[in-house]
Amino acid sequence: MSMVGEQPDGTQIRQQLDRIAKSSALAGAVRLQELLAYTVEETLAGRGSELKETVIGQEVFARSGHDPRLDSIVRVTISKLRAKLREYYLTEGINDPVEIHFPRGGYAPVLRLRSTAQPHLEEDDAAPIPLPAPTKSFDSRWLMLVGILALCVTALGVAIINRQSRQPRQLELVRFQVPPPQSVMLRKFPQGRVLVSPDGKKLAVLATEGDSSRILVRPLESLSGSLLAVPPVATLLAWSPDSRSIAFYSDGQLWRIDAAGGSPLSIGEAKDIRSAAWASSGQIIYANGGSGALLAVPIKGGKATSLTVLSSDNGEIQHTHPVALPGGEELLYTSVRADPSQSTIYQISLHEPSRRTALVKANSNAGFLALPDGRTYLLYIRGDSLVAHPFDPKLRSVSGEPFILEPKASYYPFHSMADFSASNGVVAYRAGTVTEARKLILLDRAGRTRLDYPSTGIDRFPRISPDGRSLAVERMSLNSAVGNLWVAPLENLAAANRVTLDPAGAYSPVWLPDSQSLIYGTRRASRPGVIRQSLRDGTEQQVARLPGTPTDCSPDGQWVIFNQEGSETFHDIWLARTDGLSPPIVFRQTRHDEVDAQFSPDGQWVAYCSKESGVWDVYVERFLPKDSERARIHVSRGFSPLWTKGGKELVFFHNGFPHAAQRQPGEGVKFSEPKQLFSTKVPYHRGFGYHVSPDGEKFVFSVPSGNPSGAGETDMGVLLWK
Repeated sequence: MSMVGEQPDGTQIRQQLDRIAKSSALAGAVRLQELLAYTVEETLAGRGSELKETVIGQEVFARSGHDPRLDSIVRVTISKLRAKLREYYLTEGINDPVEIHFPRGGYAPVLRLRSTAQPHLEEDDAAPIPLPAPTKSFDSRWLMLVGILALCVTALGVAIINRQSRQPRQLELVRFQVPPPQSVMLRKFPQGRVLVSPDGKKLAVLATEGDSSRILVRPLESLSGSLLAVPPVATLLAWSPDSRSIAFYSDGQLWRIDAAGGSPLSIGEAKDIRSAAWASSGQIIYANGGSGALLAVPIKGGKATSLTVLSSDNGEIQHTHPVALPGGEELLYTSVRADPSQSTIYQISLHEPSRRTALVKANSNAGFLALPDGRTYLLYIRGDSLVAHPFDPKLRSVSGEPFILEPKASYYPFHSMADFSASNGVVAYRAGTVTEARKLILLDRAGRTRLDYPSTGIDRFPRISPDGRSLAVERMSLNSAVGNLWVAPLENLAAANRVTLDPAGAYSPVWLPDSQSLIYGTRRASRPGVIRQSLRDGTEQQVARLPGTPTDCSPDGQWVIFNQEGSETFHDIWLARTDGLSPPIVFRQTRHDEVDAQFSPDGQWVAYCSKESGVWDVYVERFLPKDSERARIHVSRGFSPLWTKGGKELVFFHNGFPHAAQRQPGEGVKFSEPKQLFSTKVPYHRGFGYHVSPDGEKFVFSVPSGNPSGAGETDMGVLLWK
């Protein structure tokens, strides 16, 4: 018969591990099972003395550079495991022959044989030892000595307490999830982001309630939140420094709304805002998708002014994701580069923005975390993980090595952005995989799938050649911010050949009429703008030095039409000669968006879409480059028009479906009532594109691969130090 306390052998211990893992106490608790198995196996291998909090944090919880002073996940999980084992041995495992338990203060498990007649009592369960009964006679000298000792002990205790009070207290990290209220769906990342208020007491995130758009404001100390009504297409930007208001962007307007409720108030016109910070100086600092620079606008309204200027010698594409540092004088932002590995987080002064300091290379937004004990950290993405790097904003420098806060953050490399924010000792984030891969599908005119081209990256801006035989597409990897162009037979994308090798990327290909040359946009530092390239010999020619997005080429091959963003006119339509011998000219420029211009096959008309009415409308306009009084015809609500069937038909999108309007015979241009083509919606997005064959029978779309793009989790995770 085995004696209590004897060491069981490896087989007995592993059998016991299996019993515990299958018990109801640990059912579904994968992390507890992993922690138990790891510590037991390490102890069996003779490495129990090496089981330290840092080691376990790295090996079990994948927290590289784990700092126990900041992250208590190992202590918390060991405590949970200890409680679960106690529960198990008092119920299902009461007659088990092997006992596994963790003494308090240690991470190496104690492994021993036990008997049901005399089960082992853990240290927490041991019966108290009775004190000896006092004797009835006392010596006064002993009483005096005891009194002196008591005074000394009291004085020593006071000294220790005073000394401890002067030492920094140990912070504990608390992790918890914040689910959305019932009947409310949080907008998935990257369409929606979670923001922490500057006081660290509230979260804000875009949500939907039925068919209505909302901002959910959720106090961390409450089980409920409030819903603020906002326009359907809104981008959540920033909290005010006093945590009382929220800024957002919608349809060319910058807005603010009281976090306690009320109607939005307009700050003023703006365009293509990607991200923003609300500085205590009374300015909104925002990233502009057109110029690529940071702009500043007074919160009370007024004209926006440039804060930064892109550098022409280091491949900068955009300055984005501004973060206001405490005090209102300094700002963080990300400089996105053509080579994402060279993207850099900078710190600047709002009063002297040209003097910038590079902090760390990272292709993500930054965050600033100040803990209650005075330590400060720079947050960013490294790999797929959200990390914290010791950071001194006064010295503008980081030090040491970063450690992982969340191993799998929701991260979207295409926009150099992850779903997290930080303020006042609180970090809010959403974890999970962002499924941003996009593939091409070929459909017939009835919407039936003819071909499905698999992709592990992002395929966008497909263009069918004028002869209907080939397909050009921009292709990029998931961890890149830039792509290059590939050409393949229309019905055999597996045979695609790469035709550009530009480190700065090539995008938005347009065919010339001979189907042997392409025109595309590039962000290269030495020669940004619109490029023409022969597919026969690879020779290049610069068509326009303006950075722009080509959308079509005239049927005679003389003109390319492209989009370019003006400082005050949003998206404009420009023209350039394909020989590059004359400067570009404006075709359509207003204070509204005009995009997606397409030449008619006879070269006499240009179709495009505009937001002049507040929503997308399709127009057709006479192509007379030097005539400012061109006739314009409204076709229909919709966007992304394409001519087909020799100019007899105009295809465009409306309400999620492709529609076709037939051109009426006669002089001028008139169209029949548009008709819906497909019976089911296609997950089409203007930013990724589609195209139609010249005969109008084949449709190519860029669509999500697998699940729609969005974070794997909608619950908001919170890290709180106290």
